[in-house]
Parts: sequence; structure tokens; C-alpha cells
Amino acid sequence: DGHASEESSPAAADAAATNSAVLQAEGKAAGKAVDKGAAADSALVGKVELTESAPVASPLKVEGEAVGKSSEPVGASDNDDDDDDDHEESSAGKQARGVLDALRRQLTEAREALDVAEQQLAQRVAQQVGDAASEEAIEKKVKWAVNKAEKGFDRQLTAVHEFWRSAARTSARPSLGAALDLRSAEVLGNGRYGFVFRAKRTAAPAGGGIVPSVVVKMLSVRWAHVAAKEWGQAHLLGEHEHIVRYEDVFLHADVDQRVACLLQTARKQGVLHERSKRAAFPDTLLCLTLEFMNRGSVQSW
Repeated sequence: DGHASEESSPAAADAAATNSAVLQAEGKAAGKAVDKGAAADSALVGKVELTESAPVASPLKVEGEAVGKSSEPVGASDNDDDDDDDHEESSAGKQARGVLDALRRQLTEAREALDVAEQQLAQRVAQQVGDAASEEAIEKKVKWAVNKAEKGFDRQLTAVHEFWRSAARTSARPSLGAALDLRSAEVLGNGRYGFVFRAKRTAAPAGGGIVPSVVVKMLSVRWAHVAAKEWGQAHLLGEHEHIVRYEDVFLHADVDQRVACLLQTARKQGVLHERSKRAAFPDTLLCLTLEFMNRGSVQSW
């Protein structure tokens, strides 16, 4: 038994040494394997980091047993959604800027139109002011001219009145009684400036026949200019069968009051229509004789 145990000890030692060598070899192999796995993991992590940091437009493919032959880069779908949102926001911003530009242009055009309207209004106001000033100046000139003409006319009228009053004082006489039969006189009416009556002439026509009647218009010397104007217009037209003929003019002095009595009787009979009753009738009269129209008056037609 002792000899057998001595013989078995070297064998056991050899086996133990062999086992130790095997274990060492396996440990080295396992260490190498671990080192290779760590290196592979490190390389894989590096590739993934490159992929994440690379631009979105060109994503990297990750190769490896853990990821596969080809895989989509991390976060690629999220980036696409962000691109769509950015695109939509950019399009909306362009539309808003376009609307804002259009509003600015419209506002500028409105301001320009307003400036033009203000300038036109200012020009019109200035023109109206100028027109008003010119109209006022013209009106003043017209008033001045009218006043001057009226004053001149009044002076002339006063001179005419004085002339006829002087002539009446020195030259007037009872002339109607010599030319007309005042016994046949008939008052026809009155007007603003005088009285009208009808009478027959005292003398027959040169060729004989019926003694004609004439119409006599009597005016105060105050209205001598009216009598002169009427007489002048009648003679300016000339004689015509359809125009009343003006014949003679008398400056009559009613010394015997025959005309005054005739007018007083007509007033009592209501023939005269006076606005205000005068206290006395004129004693010096301008008398115009006219052709008598024997077809009645216009009022009786």
C-alpha cells in the first residue's frame, strides 16, 4: 500500500499541473473573449454616437450584430415631423408677411390720396376766398357806380324841376280853354303821375267834318321828366295807324280853377282812385293831347 501511494503521487501532481495549465489557458481565452466583446461594444457605441451627431439629411447606417445590418438612425422620424412643422410655420409666416405688405401698400396709397385731396381742398378754399374777395370788390364797385349815378340823376332831376318851375312862373297861362272845349270835358281816371280826361277841340278840322275828341294827360311840373320821356318815345316810333298819335303839348296855368273843379267833381263821383287824398290839385300842369280811341277802354273789353 505504501509503495502504491508513492507511485500515485507523481501522477496526481501531473494531473494537477495539467488541470492548472488548462484553467490558465481557459482563463486567458476567456479574458481575450471579454476584451474582444468590450472592444466590439465600444465600437458599436462609437458608431451610434456618430449616427446621432450626423446631419439629418444623410443618416448613417449602424452595422453590428446587436443592431443588425441596416437600421434607421435614432430620432429620424422626430426630425421629419419637426421639418414638416417648420415648413408649415414658414409658409404661414410668408402669407402673414404678404398680407402685411399689402396692407402697408394700401395705407401708403390712402395717405397719398388723402394728401392730394387736402391739396385740392386747400386750392378750392383759396379760390373761393379769392372769388368771394373779387365778388365783394365788384359789388362795392357796382354800389359805388350806382350811388354815383343816382346822385347825378338826382342833380339832373332837380335842375329839370327848377327849370320847369321857372318856365311855369313866367310862361304858363290858361291855354287849354283856347284849344279845348272844357264844358264837354269828362274825367276818365287817374294814375301815379297825373289825371286823364276827354274833351272836344274848339275848332273843326281843316277839311271840315265832325269835331274830333282828344285825350288829355295832365301832369304836375314835378313829373316833367316823365312827360318828356313819354313824348320822346312816341315821336321816336313815328306815326302809324296802329299806334296812338301824340299831338300837342300845353303848359297850362289853372288860374280860373276850371280844371280843379272838374277833378273835384270826379272825386265826388268816385271816378278817381287815389292812394291818399291831396289837399289841393296842382295849379300849373303839363298837358299832352293824344288821339282818342273810341272803342272803349281795355277794362271794358
